[in-house]
Amino acid sequence: MKNTDICRFLLKFASKTSMKINMKNIFLPIFTALMAVLCLTACVQDDEQETLVYQDTALLNFVIRAGKVAKTTKNAMGQDSSYTVMADLSHYRFHIDQLTNTIYNTKKLPFGTNITKLVGTMVAKNGGVVFVKYGTLAQHVLFRATDSIDYSAPVDVRVYDVKGEQYRSYTLTVNVEKQAENAFSWGDKLATIDELKSLQNIKLLQLGRKMLVLGNDGTTTKVFETALNDGKNWVLVSGDMPLGADVCENVASIGNKLFALVNHSLYESKDAKSWTIVSENTIARLLGANGTSLYALKGDGGLVESTDNGKNWKEEALDSDKKYLPQDKVFVTTQAGSVMFLGLDKATITNEIKPIHIWRELPLVNNGTTKSIWTYYGRDAVKGLPANAYQTWNVIEYANSLMTVVKNTDAKTMKAQPFVYYVSKDGGLNWAKSNSLYLPKTLNSEATNVAQVIDTDENVWLVAEKTGEVWKASATTLK
Repeated sequence: MKNTDICRFLLKFASKTSMKINMKNIFLPIFTALMAVLCLTACVQDDEQETLVYQDTALLNFVIRAGKVAKTTKNAMGQDSSYTVMADLSHYRFHIDQLTNTIYNTKKLPFGTNITKLVGTMVAKNGGVVFVKYGTLAQHVLFRATDSIDYSAPVDVRVYDVKGEQYRSYTLTVNVEKQAENAFSWGDKLATIDELKSLQNIKLLQLGRKMLVLGNDGTTTKVFETALNDGKNWVLVSGDMPLGADVCENVASIGNKLFALVNHSLYESKDAKSWTIVSENTIARLLGANGTSLYALKGDGGLVESTDNGKNWKEEALDSDKKYLPQDKVFVTTQAGSVMFLGLDKATITNEIKPIHIWRELPLVNNGTTKSIWTYYGRDAVKGLPANAYQTWNVIEYANSLMTVVKNTDAKTMKAQPFVYYVSKDGGLNWAKSNSLYLPKTLNSEATNVAQVIDTDENVWLVAEKTGEVWKASATTLK
């Protein structure tokens, strides 16, 4: 007799016997459950070639409750320090695909999670019983919520019905981050470019499959380029148009097109060498681009948008005074489907502390008609940034968060860490110093500022002012 036949006999026996035995009702489910475990154990030991799949057997829920996670932090001297914590992992949702019989998590468990020993729970349909085979196990064993299981390799899950006559098999995969969450892998410095050391107000831009560095030498703006897959070799770009010292604050790129405002004329170029006029005397300040549109200020300070590469401009509606629109070091981003500006007041006094202004384009419904209006967050809306944040204001976006570099003023750590990262997870309103994001450890402390950008290959580029250092890090895990 096969084990499955034994299993069925035991369950039938249990069912008939339970109706005849004179005992209190409280003991009936206990008796039935014990008999089910016995028969299911027999079923699990049966010939592996027999596979039964029915609609009555299904896994409804899987949750990993907790696990040990190794973490790394920095001490006061900037040195790495490792420790382990028991973390609550129940908020990492696992998807159960009943068509493909697969179980997996799209949001990966934190880097450093010990997935060889994780404690979880499983809920089966109609009170089914769950068996698992993992690691070096030769056969399936009864799943218990108190046991720690090795999920380093896919786990074979079987859900049996209470009769032990049928089961459904699943493949359970636990995904975990391969690199430290919220961390850049900088690697070695790409290069130190002597020609960049004398440039100020450096700006980084991607143009097609090239990376550009723009900076002024006091009288004019110079442009250097490198291939997106290089970064070690930079070439001075000799164009057919002189670029003024303020071009870095009036330049933007969309795809393979570069735009620059020079003497109230908007120019377009595909290589930063040959330039053609797009429009004249239309805008007074080019704020930036979000990948599809250009944004600028008119002569009277109003905000305008162009969706055809600067040929035509449309004035935007504002809910507050246009004097609060940012004019210096403006960062343009799109979050939650709406465009945002983050920038500073126009410079008036050297080293004057300038407030950070944030605007967001939001839908406005009026008489059934929806149009957009730009909403001002308020002069004092930004919280958590130190007073010197405006000096190095240079924002990049990652993982639906914003990040800027701030000069480190801590006397104990400033030499080892000349700059620190501040991060905002609510669109720039509240900021906090990051304890997991760091600039390159060997970045020269004599650097006065850094320019940074994330390219379309999900690499972070960094160029240091005064020292001419060029760095590149992978930001894949941040997405």
